Amino acid sequence: MSTLNRHAQDLSKVFQCLVKDTEMQFPALSQSLSQDLARVEAAVSNRGNHVFLVDMPQLGKHLDKCLASGHYSRSGITLSKRVSKRVETPKFLRGIHLMVFDSHGCLRKDACPVAVAAYRQLLLFAKKYYVQPSDAMVSTAVEAFVRADMDRPEPSRFWQMKSDEVFGEFVDYTEASGDFSLLSILATVARMISTTLGHYDPSEWRFKHGPGAVSDRTGKFDKYNWSNWSERLESVFPFADYGFHSYSSWACFVDTAGVLEDILPSRLIAVPKTAKSPRLIAAEPVANMWCQQNLHHYFAARIRRSWIGKFISLRNQGQNRALALRGSVSGHLATVDLSAASDTVTCNAVELLFKSNMGLLRALRATRTPYVSQTATTRVAETHTLNMYSTMGNATTFPVESLMFLAIAITAVLHARGLTANLENIKTLHGEVSVYGDDIIVPVESRDSLLRLFHLFGMDCNHDKTFFEGNFRESCGCDAFRGHDVTPFYWRRPYGRTSESLSAVVDFRNEAYRRYMLACSAYAESTLPQGIPEVAYGLGAFGYSTRLKPRVPNGVRWNDGLQRYEARVLTLTGRNEVTRTEGHSALLQYFTEAPSQSDDWEAGYVHASKLKTAWRYTSLDSLGCSVPTL
Repeated sequence: MSTLNRHAQDLSKVFQCLVKDTEMQFPALSQSLSQDLARVEAAVSNRGNHVFLVDMPQLGKHLDKCLASGHYSRSGITLSKRVSKRVETPKFLRGIHLMVFDSHGCLRKDACPVAVAAYRQLLLFAKKYYVQPSDAMVSTAVEAFVRADMDRPEPSRFWQMKSDEVFGEFVDYTEASGDFSLLSILATVARMISTTLGHYDPSEWRFKHGPGAVSDRTGKFDKYNWSNWSERLESVFPFADYGFHSYSSWACFVDTAGVLEDILPSRLIAVPKTAKSPRLIAAEPVANMWCQQNLHHYFAARIRRSWIGKFISLRNQGQNRALALRGSVSGHLATVDLSAASDTVTCNAVELLFKSNMGLLRALRATRTPYVSQTATTRVAETHTLNMYSTMGNATTFPVESLMFLAIAITAVLHARGLTANLENIKTLHGEVSVYGDDIIVPVESRDSLLRLFHLFGMDCNHDKTFFEGNFRESCGCDAFRGHDVTPFYWRRPYGRTSESLSAVVDFRNEAYRRYMLACSAYAESTLPQGIPEVAYGLGAFGYSTRLKPRVPNGVRWNDGLQRYEARVLTLTGRNEVTRTEGHSALLQYFTEAPSQSDDWEAGYVHASKLKTAWRYTSLDSLGCSVPTL
């Protein structure tokens, strides 16, 4: 059987279970849903898994826009054929559709939020299905990435210098544009953000390595053993001060090994995103990432401790989700999303944001990787000079883009309301403006000013995920309709005898069980191996969550040494394989990671860190099971 057919069969089975669970919610729709199942099976026989991975998610996006506009319109997508030419009602999912829209396509005033959630669940369950991108998909994505970047303005002279021997000239947006009042407000807001962040001194913040791949080395290697430290990095982060635990270590290293001073490129990597296209990220040079992490620590601390933290969080999406729910009731808050957000933040925009904090701006320039390499296609250069500030993969990208979008959002609201740009007025916007990366929430009245600023900076609004009207909102993984969370859960992959697939299916099973979708949870369990334990809610152990008292697994024993009852169960373990290191790099690693005396720590580099499925004895208390009676 081909891989595509296996995917189609797997998705069809999950969809059948979703239909059964929907019938349990709405028994009166049983006949209609049976007809819908037959329509999907017919479509799959002609179009394969494309129906689940592309067609139905497109219908889901269309549904969201219709919920926001208050009227259902034709889409021309597969499975969207109408009942007749006189009515807008689609044949597919007709029964549940009429619980949300009337026969004329108007959103019902009494539209059932449970029906909306079920409607979206049926259409979007496979939206995030794991599909390994093909070479052609990766090649197309890389070409689009490079060509889009070539259309962006080149960085100013400041970004092309290795140090401050000659000071660069900044771009003045207020002179280059006719939107003087709007950009003047933005310049003031940017100056307030920049000065609030305060002086940047690398010695005050933590250096560390990131967990992911790097561009200048592959295979097994020690990240603490330097091979390159560019002149640009040296201008802000002296190698002797920040690359070693002591000057004697530095002196010994440069005397015996030496180090290159090249500006190395980052390396584009494609990772699965959707069935239509992969996500592109970049692995950074190891020395750049070391210093970028120091800047990230600075941003996180300064944001958290200042008024900026009322509008931005680099870790917690809760505020955006809560405001999305509120906005779906009142309609006065919009949820905004950008297309390829990090790729649209230019060096010139970063200048405008941070030019009042030159120490910080110099550090951002020093750690920025100006080149990116790729081997996916010969239609574009193997090494491309970036016009954008940075790609995803640079540790400063997320905080920088968050601050940039916050400055734009605050400016748009102040401009729309005719308010002066001062701290007092900005603080009044708490609870109306919130930013998490490219997920932005603003009052609806600021729409024109916000879109104008996006246009001026070459940023593209993702209209499929941006909502200014009606009672549907989407932000940070929360889909909201009239104050109700209607977010679907996703079937990401079937069990395929790997630890990752086991974890994914157990997560799906537990979410289905939480939502009382018992056909889905039972099907997920039926595809998994024996030995996975039941676990009480809230304990966090791996297993099947249950609202009842978990059943005691087979094979219980008393552990004399640990004084506890244990059961042998199938579980996931994450064991790192470490190659030990010695010398100066081991000392730097020790002082960087600062392990406590109780840690089982050793110097070295991890070259294998994957989930593994294993049988282990686990205490009954950790599962929430009752202790067996003697």
